[in-house]
Amino acid sequence: MYLQKHSLKTYVHDAVASVLHKKDENKPLDVLVDYFESVTSGTHVVLREYAYVAATLYNRVSFLKLFWRTYAQMALKGAAMNVRDYLSLLRLLCPDFPEELTDHLPQSARGDTMSFSDFIYAFEVILCYNHFLVRCLFRYVAIQDGRTLEELTEGREVWGYEHTDIIKWPVVTIQHTMEASLFGKAVIDLASSHLMYKEICQCCPSMDTLEDVLSGCHQLTFDQFLLRLCASDRVRNEIGVLPPRSQFLSASIALQLDSKS
Repeated sequence: MYLQKHSLKTYVHDAVASVLHKKDENKPLDVLVDYFESVTSGTHVVLREYAYVAATLYNRVSFLKLFWRTYAQMALKGAAMNVRDYLSLLRLLCPDFPEELTDHLPQSARGDTMSFSDFIYAFEVILCYNHFLVRCLFRYVAIQDGRTLEELTEGREVWGYEHTDIIKWPVVTIQHTMEASLFGKAVIDLASSHLMYKEICQCCPSMDTLEDVLSGCHQLTFDQFLLRLCASDRVRNEIGVLPPRSQFLSASIALQLDSKS
């Protein structure tokens, strides 16, 4: 259980692969020390394939920190770009970063361009909790279409996918609203029925946070659900990377100064 919860098997396998890859260049012990030092510092995800970045929550969080640290100057300049431009920046750090993930950003928040702060606060939720959100969307569409989850997924077990898989999101009418209590029950049931999986993979927000995100509204679209998650201080605190929005500029300045020291 400890090995699974902290994804140690992933790092051991990758460390052994590094030793084998560099066996003619360095001593195995030196390679292992360098590898685990990079994991500890969070630099182990630099220029790695998306399958590795997505493999653990720690890797996804490390990649989010890397993205912020690398492009923090954009926050200072007040830069705004379209989503495709942000995808290009992501691919400078992870060459095969999938376009599907940036396509999943809340549609109503995107517009023609997004500020760096708007993008990164939405991106952190999509990156860290993508597979949980896919499963929420499958349930949303099942309720919307009046179908069972089994009919919608054609018998596939959606929860069984690995974080490294890119799951095609089902088509949903963004403006279609449904009762928040009805969708909320489906989301809470999803999180609670896979509590053990969540504890191992830490792949979704806590039950209390989900209840807080879904409270106070009677009708909502799936896009509004995404927006609520992206705006939630509780979600941000659980991911543990970005500061409160009011402190983002000053934190970005401090990050830039720290990286230059």
